[in-house]
Amino acid sequence: TTQSRKSPGQHQMDVPLEPLTTAQEDGVLDDVGYSRKKLSEDLASVRSWVSEQKHFPSSAKSEPDAFFCNFLVGCKGDIKKAKGKIDNYYRFRSRAKDFYSERDPLAPAFAATWPYFQLLTLPKPTQDGCRLLMTLSGIPDFPGYDPVLIIKRILVILDMRLRSEKVQGGEYIIMDNKNYSLSYFLAVRPTFMRNVIHFIQNVMPWRIRGVISLNTPAFMHVAINRLIKPMMKTKIARRWHVYTEGSEVLTNHFPSEILPKDQGGGEDTLQEISDRWMEYASSTHWREWLLKEGSETVEEDERQGLLPFTGLWG
Repeated sequence: TTQSRKSPGQHQMDVPLEPLTTAQEDGVLDDVGYSRKKLSEDLASVRSWVSEQKHFPSSAKSEPDAFFCNFLVGCKGDIKKAKGKIDNYYRFRSRAKDFYSERDPLAPAFAATWPYFQLLTLPKPTQDGCRLLMTLSGIPDFPGYDPVLIIKRILVILDMRLRSEKVQGGEYIIMDNKNYSLSYFLAVRPTFMRNVIHFIQNVMPWRIRGVISLNTPAFMHVAINRLIKPMMKTKIARRWHVYTEGSEVLTNHFPSEILPKDQGGGEDTLQEISDRWMEYASSTHWREWLLKEGSETVEEDERQGLLPFTGLWG
């Protein structure tokens, strides 16, 4: 089943996800202490605030409700924190310019990664309304490997989701390192890693429920514990499970029916689901959005007053 939402004054936006049931949505809202009435009131308040932010891209004012609801729910109704993350979201496009440049899913360099790197969100949510983001390197030696292209594809998927689903319980990130070679790791620069961690902790609205690394080689195990975890907030670092085993451990964490069939589950294969996401991203409406609204940046010279998240003058 495909989930569809219409954003104000915009085209139909689709993602290959099965929507949460009303009961699952209610469970998520109850968990963060939100009533639908209060969420609706806070949404109006945030929209009013956004309309006053002259430095935001013009498309910020026409974002669908789902976009703002994701930040409000992910921040458990803390409006100040939600505003800060929304501000961080738009600013991040300038901070990590290479992540947001040339967002055309049909560009040759972008499209060349499709068959070799499986990047996707699984169609079905967990019972408590969380989503599973999965990544897998299909081959150990991709010519001209650039980790930025991988992140760009992931950000395309997350941007599509941000505008399509109002309520979710949190995010699990599952990385299968079966073909993750030392050459891939050496291609990662410190600035790249800092930007990725900043995005996960300070930009992405969803609460991180867990990070799971499968088939983790020894060098990667060392890097995670000595280089990456120390850069992360303790709460998230503690939720990172590193396994030398493969997908057989996933059923310790999730019901098999929501997992891909090549990861011990009943869903389509990783490649099939990954391809579906790229097909959706390449459709006319999403491709146009990525190249136009999805590439707009803030105008810091227009900023007025304090940065809401940091208390610093902009």
